[in-house]
Amino acid sequence: MTAEIQKGIVYYHCTHYRNCKQRAYTREDTLEEQFHQILTALRLKEKTADAVRQGILARREEEYGFQKTRLVDLKLQYQHLIEWIDKIYDDKMAGLIDEEMYKRKSADYLKRKGELTETIADYTNGNINTFELSLNVLELVNKASEIYKRRTPEEKQMLLKVLVSNATLKDKEIDATLRVPFNYIVEYNKTNNKSGIADSNPDRTLVVPEAYSFALQCRVYGAGRQPLGPRQPGYVLSEWWGSNPRPHRPKRCALPTALHSVRRSGQTPIDCSI
Repeated sequence: MTAEIQKGIVYYHCTHYRNCKQRAYTREDTLEEQFHQILTALRLKEKTADAVRQGILARREEEYGFQKTRLVDLKLQYQHLIEWIDKIYDDKMAGLIDEEMYKRKSADYLKRKGELTETIADYTNGNINTFELSLNVLELVNKASEIYKRRTPEEKQMLLKVLVSNATLKDKEIDATLRVPFNYIVEYNKTNNKSGIADSNPDRTLVVPEAYSFALQCRVYGAGRQPLGPRQPGYVLSEWWGSNPRPHRPKRCALPTALHSVRRSGQTPIDCSI
C-alpha cells in the first residue's frame, strides 16, 4: 500500500504490485476507524473480565503453592545428594571404595546435581510471571480501542503489531487476522453476544491459566468441566480448541499494521509486511 496527500487529506491506495487490480483510494481516517472497531470487538464484558481476572489470580495462588511445596522437596533432594557426594569422597579416602567406583559414582551424582540445579531454577523462576502477563493481556484487550484512539502513528503501529498478524484491504474494507489468543477473544464475544450464554449461564467461566511465549492458553469451560492444566497444550476461547498456532502469512494487498502520517507530498511507500 502507498499513501499520498490530496487537498490535505491522506489517502491509501494499492501500488498494483502482484497483479492487484484495486483502483479505489481510501481515506486514512476511514481506515483508522475500521481498525478502532476491530479493537473494540476485543473488549470483554465487565462481568466476564472480572471472572477472568479472578480465575487468573486463583490459578496464580494455586501455582505458587505447588511451586513452594515442590521447591522444598527438590532442595531436600539436593542436600541429600551433596551428602552422598561427600560420603563417597570420604569412602575413597578411607580406602573403602576403589578409584574406578569413585569416578563412576561421582560422575552419576554430579550429573544428578546439575539436573536438580536446573529444575530448582525452573521452579524458582516458575510460571508466576506468566500469570502477570495474563493480567496485562486482559487489561490490554479491554483498553486496546481506547489506547489506539489517542496514540501517535508510531505507537499505533506497535499496538497493531502485537494484536494483528495480517490485514488486507478490499473495496475499502479491512480484513484483519488477529493473533492468538486475541482471535479467540473476538470469537468468544461473537458467540456470547449471539446466544446470550454469558448472561443465562452464570456457572460458565472464562479462564486464562497461563501464557506461552506471548500467546495465552485459554479455555472456556462450563459447570462440571475442568480447565486446562498449567502445562497442557492447547488454547481455546470457545467450545473448541486448536493445537497448531502457526503464524499467518501476509496476504495480497496487505495493509501496514499501522497508518503512518505522510510527511511530504507525493507517494510515500509503506512497509506492508506484518
